[in-house]
Amino acid sequence: MQIVSLVSGGKDSIFSIMHCLALGHHIVALANLFPPNNSSKEDPAGNEQEEEEELDSWMFQSIGHDIVAVIAEECIGLPLYRRPLVRKSIQV
Repeated sequence: MQIVSLVSGGKDSIFSIMHCLALGHHIVALANLFPPNNSSKEDPAGNEQEEEEELDSWMFQSIGHDIVAVIAEECIGLPLYRRPLVRKSIQV
């Protein structure tokens, strides 16, 4: 089966790739969700604050986002598709 692997830059996503290959799957590309490129932000009082390097996310690890391109291009040699994480609440 041809698949796209979601990678975070951590060991678990690399293990997932290795496991898929061991099961005979063919990985055609890598995908990554990363924090938006904001170097600073303002708090409610209007004071400038440094942007967090890792977003508070219950689903995606973002701390290794800066190494993902190197993993995809130099280590694995697969195309990488990236999109920024967007904080958005959904009202139900």
